[in-house]
Amino acid sequence: MVAVLGVAAGLVANKILIEQLNWRIDTAVYVLGGKALVNGEPLYAAPFDLGDVSLPFIYPPIGAALFAPFGYFEFLTVELAGNLIVAVSSLLLLACLYMVANAVMGGRDQLAAFTVAAVAWPIALFTEPVWLNADLGQINILIVALVVYDLLPIRRRVPRGVFIGLAAAIKLTPLAMLLYFLVKRDVRGMITAVISTLVFTGIGALISWRETREFFLNTLLDLNATGESGVSTVFQSNSSLQAMIYRWWMSPEAAEASSLPGVLWILASLVTIGAAAVLMHHLFIRGLQVEAVMVNAMVMLLISPISWSHHWIWLPLWALVFLLRFWTHPHRPRVLLYSGGFLTVMLLILPPKWWFGRDGVNVHALGGFEKLLISDYTWVSLALLITTALSLRFFHRVPTPGAAPGRFATIPDAHPVPRDPAETGR
Repeated sequence: MVAVLGVAAGLVANKILIEQLNWRIDTAVYVLGGKALVNGEPLYAAPFDLGDVSLPFIYPPIGAALFAPFGYFEFLTVELAGNLIVAVSSLLLLACLYMVANAVMGGRDQLAAFTVAAVAWPIALFTEPVWLNADLGQINILIVALVVYDLLPIRRRVPRGVFIGLAAAIKLTPLAMLLYFLVKRDVRGMITAVISTLVFTGIGALISWRETREFFLNTLLDLNATGESGVSTVFQSNSSLQAMIYRWWMSPEAAEASSLPGVLWILASLVTIGAAAVLMHHLFIRGLQVEAVMVNAMVMLLISPISWSHHWIWLPLWALVFLLRFWTHPHRPRVLLYSGGFLTVMLLILPPKWWFGRDGVNVHALGGFEKLLISDYTWVSLALLITTALSLRFFHRVPTPGAAPGRFATIPDAHPVPRDPAETGR
C-alpha cells in the first residue's frame, strides 16, 4: 500500500514537472541537432537559433542520432520531445532509486526496496538538480541510469562496462567512471567500457564521418568561454573545481591572463582523484560498492570543467544511500543520518548559488563568503567524501563476495562492525 501511494505521488509530481516547466531549451537543441543530422546539415558550424538565444550542439553525433526520429516525423514537436524526456527521465529516476535501495539492502527484500524507492521518488523529483533537469529538458538522468545499472553490484546479462561506454559516447564525462574499474582492478570491465565507447563512437562516425571529425578535432577543443561553441565556466550554475578556483580572480580576463588558475585546477583535480581512489579502495574492501560508485560520481563532477547544477542528479541518490545505510546498520551511526538528512534538506530548498540571482551575475565582483556559497555543490560533495571516510570505521573488511542469484539480486556488501551503540555518534 505504501509503495502504491509513493508511485501515485510520484506520478502527480511528474505531471507537475511536465505542466509547470515548459522552457525545455536543451530539448530544442537536441531536436534541432537530430533534424540537422537527418538533413545532412552541419551540427557544429554555428549555434542553433532558438529565438531569444542561440545555443550550440556540444555532443558527439551519436547524441544527435538519438533524436533523429524528430527529423523524419513532423508531428514529433519540441514540446512533445520535452514532455517525453521529462516522463522517461522520471521513470528512470525511479529505476535508479530502486537499484540503489536494492543494492544497499543486499537484495534480500526486493518489495521493500521498491517501497523505499517509491516513497523517495516524489521527493527526489522535487530536488533542485532534478527540477532544473526537467525545466531544461536535459538527458542527464538517462546518463546516470546507464552508469548506475552498469556499476551497481547486481547480476546482469549485459557485460559490465557496455553501458558506461554508451554513456561516454553520448556525453564524454562518464569516462571518469573508469576509475571504478581501475581501483577495483576490474580489467575486463575497463576493457569492455573502452571498447564499448569506441564502438558507439564508431557508429556515430558511420552515421556522419564529417561531423564526428569536426566534433573531436574542433568543437571539443572549443568548449570554453571564448569559442563559438563555448560557455563560461564561472556561471554560478557550474559547481566544479575549475569554476570554484577561477571565481577567485577579479575578472575573467585576469583569470585567463594567469597560468595559476589552470595549475591549481590540475593540482586540485589530481589530489581529488588520488584521495577518492584511496577512499574507494577502503570502500571496496568493506563491501561498500554502492558508496564507491557515488564517490566516483563526485570525482567525475568535481574534475569536469563544467558541472551544471542539473548534472548533480547523483546527489539525491547519495542521500538515499546515507539514509538507508543508517537505517540498516545495527547501531545507526549518526554521521550517516546527518549526512543524508542535510543533503536532502539542501536539495529541497533553493541552493545558495541562486541566492544572488540567475546566471548573469558577475561572480568575480562578489565577496569572498558569497563566492564560497556559489560553489555550494562543490563544497558539499567534498564534505560528503569526508563524512564517507569517517563512516568507514563502522564497517569491517570483508572477503570478496560471490555473485548473487537472480537478475536484480545484489551482492551482499555491507558488513557492519559490532560496536557499542554509544560510540556511533562520535
